[in-house]
Amino acid sequence: MRTNTENNDEKEHHLSTLSPYKRAEYECVSGITTLRQALHNVTQLESQTNNNNYNNNNIYSNSNKNKKKSNNNNNNEDNMMELIRARQSARYAHQQLDKLAKDAQRAARRANNIYDADVKELLHHVDTAKRWYRECFRVVPAYEQEEEERNISTQAVGITDLSRPLLQGNGKSNDYYPYNNNNNNNNNNNNNNNNNNLQTSSFSLHEDKEFQSYAAQVQENSELADAALDRIANGIVRLQDNAIQLSSELHTQETLLYEVERKVDLTTVKLSGLNAKLRKALKSVRRSDCCMYVFCFFLLVAVIVVIIVLIKQ
Repeated sequence: MRTNTENNDEKEHHLSTLSPYKRAEYECVSGITTLRQALHNVTQLESQTNNNNYNNNNIYSNSNKNKKKSNNNNNNEDNMMELIRARQSARYAHQQLDKLAKDAQRAARRANNIYDADVKELLHHVDTAKRWYRECFRVVPAYEQEEEERNISTQAVGITDLSRPLLQGNGKSNDYYPYNNNNNNNNNNNNNNNNNNLQTSSFSLHEDKEFQSYAAQVQENSELADAALDRIANGIVRLQDNAIQLSSELHTQETLLYEVERKVDLTTVKLSGLNAKLRKALKSVRRSDCCMYVFCFFLLVAVIVVIIVLIKQ
Protein backbone atom coordinates (compact mmCIF):
# COMPACT_ATOMS: atom_id res chain seq x y z
CA MET A 1 0.00 0.00 0.00
CA ARG A 2 1.11 3.55 -0.70
CA THR A 3 1.85 5.82 2.19
CA ASN A 4 0.67 9.41 2.48
CA THR A 5 4.17 10.62 1.72
CA GLU A 6 4.25 8.67 -1.53
CA ASN A 7 0.82 9.99 -2.49
CA ASN A 8 1.90 13.56 -1.72
CA ASP A 9 5.10 13.10 -3.71
CA GLU A 10 3.13 11.71 -6.63
CA LYS A 11 0.68 14.63 -6.40
CA GLU A 12 3.53 17.17 -6.29
CA HIS A 13 5.15 15.50 -9.30
CA HIS A 14 1.82 15.54 -11.13
CA LEU A 15 1.24 19.22 -10.37
CA SER A 16 4.78 20.14 -11.39
CA THR A 17 4.07 18.84 -14.91
CA LEU A 18 1.01 21.08 -15.37
CA SER A 19 0.87 24.66 -16.60
CA PRO A 20 0.55 27.43 -13.96
CA TYR A 21 -3.18 27.88 -14.64
CA LYS A 22 -3.96 24.16 -14.71
CA ARG A 23 -2.09 23.79 -11.43
CA ALA A 24 -4.12 26.64 -9.89
CA GLU A 25 -7.33 25.18 -11.33
CA TYR A 26 -6.52 21.79 -9.81
CA GLU A 27 -5.90 23.37 -6.40
CA CYS A 28 -9.13 25.40 -6.66
CA VAL A 29 -11.18 22.30 -7.51
CA SER A 30 -9.64 20.57 -4.50
CA GLY A 31 -10.65 23.60 -2.39
CA ILE A 32 -14.23 23.39 -3.70
CA THR A 33 -14.34 19.69 -2.82
CA THR A 34 -13.03 20.42 0.68
CA LEU A 35 -15.61 23.18 1.26
CA ARG A 36 -18.52 21.08 0.00
CA GLN A 37 -17.48 18.16 2.20
CA ALA A 38 -17.18 20.48 5.22
CA LEU A 39 -20.64 21.95 4.55
CA HIS A 40 -22.05 18.46 4.15
CA ASN A 41 -20.60 17.54 7.55
CA VAL A 42 -22.09 20.70 9.09
CA THR A 43 -25.50 19.88 7.64
CA GLN A 44 -25.41 16.33 8.98
CA LEU A 45 -24.27 17.42 12.44
CA GLU A 46 -26.94 20.13 12.61
CA SER A 47 -29.58 17.56 11.70
CA GLN A 48 -28.30 15.17 14.37
CA THR A 49 -28.23 17.95 16.98
CA ASN A 50 -31.79 19.00 16.20
CA ASN A 51 -33.00 15.40 16.38
CA ASN A 52 -31.30 14.94 19.76
CA ASN A 53 -32.87 18.16 21.05
CA TYR A 54 -36.28 17.00 19.91
CA ASN A 55 -35.82 13.65 21.67
CA ASN A 56 -34.72 15.42 24.88
CA ASN A 57 -37.90 17.48 24.88
CA ASN A 58 -40.03 14.31 24.71
CA ILE A 59 -38.39 12.38 27.64
CA TYR A 60 -38.60 14.11 31.01
CA SER A 61 -41.67 12.57 32.73
CA ASN A 62 -39.97 10.12 35.17
CA SER A 63 -36.58 9.28 36.71
CA ASN A 64 -35.59 6.55 34.22
CA LYS A 65 -36.37 8.79 31.36
CA ASN A 66 -34.46 11.57 33.06
CA LYS A 67 -31.38 9.33 33.17
CA LYS A 68 -31.82 8.59 29.51
CA LYS A 69 -32.22 12.29 28.92
CA SER A 70 -28.97 12.97 30.77
CA ASN A 71 -27.16 10.56 28.48
CA ASN A 72 -28.73 12.22 25.48
CA ASN A 73 -27.61 15.60 26.80
CA ASN A 74 -24.04 14.34 26.97
CA ASN A 75 -24.31 13.07 23.42
CA ASN A 76 -25.81 16.38 22.43
CA GLU A 77 -22.85 18.26 23.92
CA ASP A 78 -20.46 16.03 21.97
CA ASN A 79 -22.43 16.70 18.80
CA MET A 80 -22.32 20.43 19.51
CA MET A 81 -18.53 20.33 19.89
CA GLU A 82 -18.22 18.41 16.64
CA LEU A 83 -20.57 20.90 15.02
CA ILE A 84 -18.42 23.83 16.20
CA ARG A 85 -15.30 22.18 14.81
CA ALA A 86 -17.06 21.40 11.54
CA ARG A 87 -18.18 25.04 11.21
CA GLN A 88 -14.63 26.24 11.85
CA SER A 89 -13.36 23.85 9.18
CA ALA A 90 -16.01 25.14 6.77
CA ARG A 91 -15.07 28.78 7.45
CA TYR A 92 -11.39 28.02 6.92
CA ALA A 93 -12.18 26.11 3.70
CA HIS A 94 -14.25 29.09 2.50
CA GLN A 95 -11.35 31.49 3.12
CA GLN A 96 -8.94 29.16 1.35
CA LEU A 97 -11.33 28.85 -1.61
CA ASP A 98 -11.39 32.65 -1.99
CA LYS A 99 -7.60 32.69 -2.10
CA LEU A 100 -7.39 29.77 -4.55
CA ALA A 101 -10.01 31.32 -6.86
CA LYS A 102 -8.05 34.59 -6.97
CA ASP A 103 -4.84 32.66 -7.69
CA ALA A 104 -6.56 30.87 -10.58
CA GLN A 105 -7.81 34.18 -12.02
CA ARG A 106 -4.33 35.71 -11.80
CA ALA A 107 -2.80 32.64 -13.47
CA ALA A 108 -5.38 32.89 -16.28
CA ARG A 109 -4.56 36.58 -16.83
CA ARG A 110 -0.85 35.76 -17.00
CA ALA A 111 -1.66 33.18 -19.71
CA ASN A 112 -3.02 35.98 -21.98
CA ASN A 113 -6.65 34.97 -21.29
CA ILE A 114 -6.43 31.70 -23.26
CA TYR A 115 -8.29 29.95 -20.42
CA ASP A 116 -11.30 32.30 -20.31
CA ALA A 117 -13.84 29.49 -20.84
CA ASP A 118 -12.19 27.31 -18.19
CA VAL A 119 -12.10 30.21 -15.72
CA LYS A 120 -15.77 30.97 -16.34
CA GLU A 121 -16.78 27.37 -15.62
CA LEU A 122 -14.49 27.21 -12.59
CA LEU A 123 -15.96 30.40 -11.11
CA HIS A 124 -19.46 29.03 -11.67
CA HIS A 125 -18.69 26.09 -9.40
CA VAL A 126 -16.92 28.39 -6.93
CA ASP A 127 -20.03 30.59 -6.75
CA THR A 128 -22.22 27.51 -6.28
CA ALA A 129 -20.12 26.36 -3.32
CA LYS A 130 -20.10 29.87 -1.84
CA ARG A 131 -23.88 30.13 -2.22
CA TRP A 132 -24.28 26.90 -0.29
CA TYR A 133 -21.93 28.30 2.36
CA ARG A 134 -24.01 31.50 2.64
CA GLU A 135 -27.23 29.53 2.92
CA CYS A 136 -25.75 27.24 5.55
CA PHE A 137 -24.30 30.08 7.68
CA ARG A 138 -26.94 32.72 6.83
CA VAL A 139 -24.32 35.05 5.38
CA VAL A 140 -26.03 37.85 3.45
CA PRO A 141 -24.04 39.34 0.52
CA ALA A 142 -23.36 43.07 0.59
CA TYR A 143 -25.92 43.98 -2.07
CA GLU A 144 -28.64 41.91 -0.34
CA GLN A 145 -27.73 43.43 3.03
CA GLU A 146 -28.15 46.96 1.66
CA GLU A 147 -31.52 46.03 0.20
CA GLU A 148 -32.57 44.46 3.51
CA GLU A 149 -31.52 47.59 5.41
CA ARG A 150 -33.61 49.72 3.07
CA ASN A 151 -36.60 47.46 3.69
CA ILE A 152 -36.24 47.58 7.50
CA SER A 153 -37.96 50.95 7.63
CA THR A 154 -41.05 49.45 5.94
CA GLN A 155 -41.48 46.69 8.54
CA ALA A 156 -43.63 47.20 11.63
CA VAL A 157 -41.81 47.54 14.93
CA GLY A 158 -42.04 44.41 17.14
CA ILE A 159 -43.00 42.06 14.29
CA THR A 160 -40.55 39.21 13.70
CA ASP A 161 -39.89 38.21 10.11
CA LEU A 162 -40.54 34.48 9.95
CA SER A 163 -40.05 34.19 6.20
CA ARG A 164 -36.62 32.70 6.88
CA PRO A 165 -35.91 29.74 9.15
CA LEU A 166 -33.48 30.34 11.98
CA LEU A 167 -29.89 29.10 11.77
CA GLN A 168 -29.68 25.42 12.58
CA GLY A 169 -28.19 24.68 15.99
CA ASN A 170 -27.58 28.31 16.86
CA GLY A 171 -28.71 27.85 20.48
CA LYS A 172 -31.68 30.22 20.13
CA SER A 173 -34.43 27.85 19.10
CA ASN A 174 -36.93 26.17 21.44
CA ASP A 175 -34.86 22.97 21.35
CA TYR A 176 -32.78 24.33 24.22
CA TYR A 177 -35.77 24.97 26.50
CA PRO A 178 -37.23 21.50 27.22
CA TYR A 179 -39.64 22.59 29.93
CA ASN A 180 -41.89 24.70 27.70
CA ASN A 181 -45.42 23.56 26.88
CA ASN A 182 -46.33 21.12 24.12
CA ASN A 183 -46.41 23.88 21.56
CA ASN A 184 -42.62 23.89 21.75
CA ASN A 185 -42.54 20.35 20.38
CA ASN A 186 -44.71 21.43 17.50
CA ASN A 187 -42.39 24.35 16.92
CA ASN A 188 -39.45 21.95 16.96
CA ASN A 189 -41.15 19.81 14.33
CA ASN A 190 -41.78 22.88 12.22
CA ASN A 191 -38.20 24.02 12.64
CA ASN A 192 -36.90 20.58 11.67
CA ASN A 193 -39.11 20.57 8.60
CA ASN A 194 -37.92 24.04 7.67
CA ASN A 195 -34.32 23.00 8.22
CA ASN A 196 -34.77 19.90 6.08
CA ASN A 197 -36.34 22.01 3.35
CA LEU A 198 -33.42 24.41 3.66
CA GLN A 199 -30.92 21.59 3.35
CA THR A 200 -32.73 20.26 0.29
CA SER A 201 -32.81 23.67 -1.35
CA SER A 202 -29.22 24.55 -0.46
CA PHE A 203 -27.71 21.28 -1.57
CA SER A 204 -29.04 20.60 -5.06
CA LEU A 205 -28.36 17.13 -6.41
CA HIS A 206 -28.15 18.57 -9.90
CA GLU A 207 -25.46 21.03 -8.82
CA ASP A 208 -23.61 18.29 -6.97
CA LYS A 209 -23.65 16.03 -10.02
CA GLU A 210 -22.60 18.97 -12.17
CA PHE A 211 -19.66 19.69 -9.89
CA GLN A 212 -18.67 16.03 -9.68
CA SER A 213 -18.74 15.86 -13.48
CA TYR A 214 -16.65 19.02 -13.69
CA ALA A 215 -14.15 17.73 -11.12
CA ALA A 216 -13.88 14.44 -12.99
CA GLN A 217 -13.37 16.36 -16.23
CA VAL A 218 -10.60 18.44 -14.67
CA GLN A 219 -8.99 15.29 -13.31
CA GLU A 220 -9.29 13.60 -16.71
CA ASN A 221 -7.87 16.63 -18.48
CA SER A 222 -4.98 16.79 -16.05
CA GLU A 223 -4.33 13.08 -16.59
CA LEU A 224 -4.46 13.55 -20.37
CA ALA A 225 -2.10 16.50 -20.08
CA ASP A 226 0.14 14.42 -17.86
CA ALA A 227 0.13 11.58 -20.42
CA ALA A 228 0.85 14.05 -23.24
CA LEU A 229 3.69 15.55 -21.23
CA ASP A 230 5.01 12.04 -20.60
CA ARG A 231 4.99 11.38 -24.33
CA ILE A 232 6.72 14.69 -24.95
CA ALA A 233 9.25 13.86 -22.24
CA ASN A 234 9.89 10.47 -23.84
CA GLY A 235 10.33 12.16 -27.22
CA ILE A 236 12.72 14.65 -25.67
CA VAL A 237 14.66 11.79 -24.09
CA ARG A 238 14.92 10.07 -27.47
CA LEU A 239 15.99 13.32 -29.10
CA GLN A 240 18.54 13.79 -26.35
CA ASP A 241 19.88 10.28 -26.92
CA ASN A 242 20.08 10.94 -30.65
CA ALA A 243 21.78 14.26 -29.99
CA ILE A 244 24.28 12.57 -27.66
CA GLN A 245 24.96 9.91 -30.27
CA LEU A 246 25.33 12.53 -32.99
CA SER A 247 27.58 14.58 -30.74
CA SER A 248 29.74 11.52 -30.11
CA GLU A 249 29.92 10.86 -33.84
CA LEU A 250 30.84 14.47 -34.51
CA HIS A 251 33.49 14.28 -31.81
CA THR A 252 34.94 11.18 -33.50
CA GLN A 253 34.90 12.92 -36.88
CA GLU A 254 36.53 15.96 -35.33
CA THR A 255 39.27 13.74 -33.86
CA LEU A 256 39.85 12.14 -37.25
CA LEU A 257 39.96 15.53 -38.93
CA TYR A 258 42.48 16.69 -36.35
CA GLU A 259 44.66 13.67 -37.04
CA VAL A 260 44.40 14.24 -40.80
CA GLU A 261 45.24 17.90 -40.34
CA ARG A 262 48.26 16.98 -38.24
CA LYS A 263 49.44 14.51 -40.87
CA VAL A 264 48.88 17.09 -43.60
CA ASP A 265 51.01 19.56 -41.66
CA LEU A 266 53.80 16.97 -41.33
CA THR A 267 53.54 16.15 -45.02
CA THR A 268 53.67 19.85 -45.87
CA VAL A 269 56.83 20.24 -43.82
CA LYS A 270 58.39 17.23 -45.53
CA LEU A 271 57.39 18.50 -48.97
CA SER A 272 58.87 21.89 -48.16
CA GLY A 273 62.19 20.19 -47.26
CA LEU A 274 62.10 18.12 -50.45
CA ASN A 275 61.33 21.22 -52.47
CA ALA A 276 64.36 22.98 -51.05
CA LYS A 277 66.54 19.96 -51.80
CA LEU A 278 65.21 19.78 -55.37
CA ARG A 279 65.96 23.43 -55.92
CA LYS A 280 69.53 22.92 -54.73
CA ALA A 281 69.84 19.87 -56.98
CA LEU A 282 68.50 21.80 -59.96
CA LYS A 283 70.94 24.62 -59.31
CA SER A 284 73.85 22.14 -59.20
CA VAL A 285 72.56 20.44 -62.35
CA ARG A 286 72.35 23.77 -64.15
CA ARG A 287 75.96 24.54 -63.22
CA SER A 288 77.15 21.14 -64.50
CA ASP A 289 75.18 21.65 -67.69
CA CYS A 290 77.02 24.92 -68.38
CA CYS A 291 80.36 23.20 -67.95
CA MET A 292 79.24 20.43 -70.27
CA TYR A 293 78.09 22.98 -72.83
CA VAL A 294 81.52 24.72 -72.72
CA PHE A 295 83.36 21.39 -72.98
CA CYS A 296 81.23 20.32 -75.92
CA PHE A 297 81.77 23.68 -77.59
CA PHE A 298 85.54 23.44 -77.31
CA LEU A 299 85.45 19.83 -78.44
CA LEU A 300 83.42 20.80 -81.48
CA VAL A 301 85.85 23.60 -82.31
CA ALA A 302 88.76 21.17 -82.00
CA VAL A 303 87.09 18.71 -84.36
CA ILE A 304 86.41 21.44 -86.88
CA VAL A 305 90.04 22.60 -86.73
CA VAL A 306 91.28 19.05 -87.26
CA ILE A 307 88.99 18.62 -90.24
CA ILE A 308 90.17 21.88 -91.78
CA VAL A 309 93.83 20.88 -91.31
CA LEU A 310 93.24 17.53 -92.94
CA ILE A 311 91.49 19.13 -95.87
CA LYS A 312 94.41 21.53 -96.46
CA GLN A 313 96.90 18.73 -96.50
